[in-house]
Amino acid sequence: MAAISSAPQQRDESARRTRPRHRGWRALLTVLLIGCDMLAVNSAFISTFALRYAIDFAQYQPPAASTWLVFLALFNAAFALAFATNGLYTLRRGISRIDESGKLLIAVSIGTLSVFLINTLLTQFRYEAVPLPAATLAWGWAGALALVL
Repeated sequence: MAAISSAPQQRDESARRTRPRHRGWRALLTVLLIGCDMLAVNSAFISTFALRYAIDFAQYQPPAASTWLVFLALFNAAFALAFATNGLYTLRRGISRIDESGKLLIAVSIGTLSVFLINTLLTQFRYEAVPLPAATLAWGWAGALALVL
């Protein structure tokens, strides 16, 4: 008889049972990853803002608190959406660190561009624009890449 046959093979009873998968743990892990990424991105942009305050922002009148709250909510939503759409929260095997770094570079770049567009569109919804010079965005982008990687 040949080694490969279509006859049913005897299997151990434990091989027939599948291990239950808990989706709650995966959802919790995804929420924790999003929280850590938002902490890193916010830390990068806030520290850039604080370090460059005397250079870029001293001549501006600071916007109202409601403008900052709307801006920060949209800022975090833009980065979370950019990270999620680039597949950073799906756990796949066999992906190299170079591929993951490329995904992060693209996601942080899209998030930074989104922040620039959000700041521009805030004035259309009767909010003041948050003063974000190009140098602050560039340093924030570099800091976010360093902290997220």
